[in-house]
This record gives sequence, structure tokens and C-alpha cells, in this order.
Amino acid sequence: MSKVFLFDCGNVVVRNIDTVCMMASKLSLPSSSMLELYLEYEARLFTGDVKEEDYYRTIEERFDVRVDENLFFTCFNPVLNDPVVSVASALKKNGQIVVMATNSIDTHFEKIRSLWPFLDDIFMYYPSHIIGKKKPDEDYFDYIRASLESEYSQMLLVDDLEENINAALSLGMRAFRYSFNDRELERFLSAFADIE
Repeated sequence: MSKVFLFDCGNVVVRNIDTVCMMASKLSLPSSSMLELYLEYEARLFTGDVKEEDYYRTIEERFDVRVDENLFFTCFNPVLNDPVVSVASALKKNGQIVVMATNSIDTHFEKIRSLWPFLDDIFMYYPSHIIGKKKPDEDYFDYIRASLESEYSQMLLVDDLEENINAALSLGMRAFRYSFNDRELERFLSAFADIE
């Protein structure tokens, strides 16, 4: 059975993902107020239960401002994290299953794919807003496991958030908390790939 390597996108495959503070600046609003509103909506944005346009209407109503552009696009300026992409690419070339397992919204996901179309050749995508499930929920991981006909013992998650790491470990997956510690990541992934 092939190993399955799941990589989070934000702060793992790409860096520079802070959008909310940029949106606040563009609308001349306090960052703390925008962050509070975003956190109210984040889970529902991630699962696709709330559309971005509806979120913008809420911003307009709550803060008495006009939102005339797709702020999730204009305020999102990701940077590719080359060391992680190189590791993922090498795993793929070695016959491993490489997955982008990400909590995302449509605009961010599509912008990343348009900026770096070669990622399509490396990753199988499981974005939360399309499948309607999100990390750290068990049904998100179970959806991926079932669709790949894998077992948790054959899966490894690379993520920057502790709650996602803990969820993966509780299911019997291996997990690595990423904090731009690229050499440690390479050693950890290599050791997992070699386990029979």
C-alpha cells in the first residue's frame, strides 16, 4: 500500500497568508474588529456554507463600509514555500501519494492554483470548501482516507496548527508540526517513507 503524505497549504506549501489585516487596512477598519468578525465566519467559509459575497455583505452591514472588490483576492499575496514544494515533488516522483489537505476558501484556492499551475502535477487536492468538511474534524480526514482507499497508519500530515496535528495523531496517523523547520521535515518524511 502506498504511503499518503498530506500537506497543509497555508504556512506550509505557501507563506504570507495573512489576509484579514490587509482587508482591515484597505477598509480603514481596526484589525481586531475585522479579525473578530472573520473568526465568527471562518469555519463556515471553510466548509462553503457561507459564500465570500455573503461575508462581504456582513462587513458592509456591521462596519457601514462599501466592499467593491474581491478582498479575499486582492489582499491575499501568498509566496510559494520552495523547500516544502521540493520535498513534496520528490515524494511524488518516488511514487508516493501527495495530497494538499487544506482548509480554504474558493478565492484563495483558485489564486494559488493560478499562480503556480505546476502544483497540479504534484498534489491531489482536498480543499475544505469543496468537500464541505474541514480540519481538524475527523470526517475531513476520513473523507480523504476513504477516497484514497488507504489506512490511517499509512498516512502522514504536515501542518502548522497543533489542533490539526493532534486530530491526526488521535486517528492513528503520523504527523509533523511544521514551523519552517525544513531539515527536520525532510528527515521525518524520509523515515516515514521507508517504513514498510
